[in-house]
Amino acid sequence: MLRRPPAIGVMRSLYDVRRARTLDCGRGAAAGRGGRVFLFSAKIALFYFTFYAALAILVAICMWTFLQLLDIRQPKWQLEESIIGTNPGLGFRPLPPAVDSSVIWYKGSEPDSYKFWVENLASFLQAYKRKGKTAGAGQNIHNCDFKLPPPAGKVCDVDTRSWGPCVEENHFAYHKSTPCLFLKLNKIFAWRPDYYNSSDHLPATMPADLQDHIKNITAFDKNYVALVVSALLRMRNPPSSPRNLLTHACLEFRR
Repeated sequence: MLRRPPAIGVMRSLYDVRRARTLDCGRGAAAGRGGRVFLFSAKIALFYFTFYAALAILVAICMWTFLQLLDIRQPKWQLEESIIGTNPGLGFRPLPPAVDSSVIWYKGSEPDSYKFWVENLASFLQAYKRKGKTAGAGQNIHNCDFKLPPPAGKVCDVDTRSWGPCVEENHFAYHKSTPCLFLKLNKIFAWRPDYYNSSDHLPATMPADLQDHIKNITAFDKNYVALVVSALLRMRNPPSSPRNLLTHACLEFRR
């Protein structure tokens, strides 16, 4: 027996119900995927935040430990234990503009010719003229001499005015064609020279005129570093043997 087909209104109602169910299922699925994506992103962000925070704390702890082992005044490894060693080396001022040259060339009659060298020396000695670097003004400056060495943590005051013609006001004697050169020992922490305080034990290789000079020094001011200087006088027709321009010099050593 054939069934009677449903009315058109009933068919539309069934279609609307099925369509509504389908839309509800789709919306739920879409809402579920969005929640899972947000939760996953939150977990990733939390992981990286925790990771980098722990890494930053670890670096801070390592840096703090490293700084506790350092001395702000002097290196930990000194003398034989350091890479520099025990040889302080010798430098000079003024320095030529070309790093591969050691020639100082100028004309004493032309101020613009020696202006560079005078300014170079003035800049080098500026540290001794700054405010707070003079005796009594700086915290670590001490008036001392051979009989009165500086206490621990102090340095001797340097009076640049006692250097005769080698002062800035005199253009370091460059205008007189008798230029001043400053020799300096490179600083090595904890390095102390071994003085020959007795003229009876001078090395045999020391020049005779330097030995005579040391013997004439009084007993309390022998803390000098003796320096033997010789140079070649370069000319178009150079001599067969070197010419000694300076036989000896003494560098005063103070802490």
